[in-house]
Amino acid sequence: MGIGRTIGNNGFNNGLYLLGGGRVYHSKLVLHNTDFNQNTLVTKKFTPELGILYNLKVGKKKFYFTTQMYFALTPVKNFIEARHTLMMGVGYKLHDKK
Repeated sequence: MGIGRTIGNNGFNNGLYLLGGGRVYHSKLVLHNTDFNQNTLVTKKFTPELGILYNLKVGKKKFYFTTQMYFALTPVKNFIEARHTLMMGVGYKLHDKK
């Protein structure tokens, strides 16, 4: 869930969004012993997440270049090791809206 705004036109636009949500981790480990006993360890964890997403799109006519940068703001104590992402791509529009 988030809030933000994209500003620009068909040739150049950029957007800035504040996103919030969470990640759910679920793992299951089953250990088989030789005496037919079975031990199971189940781990469930919910981690809240808050971040900023910046989106940039530049292009003319049918070809365009796009990039997204996501900066995770949580955990605050360990900003360097948080899950930041950078995505870049090149696109081609199949159909133009007229």
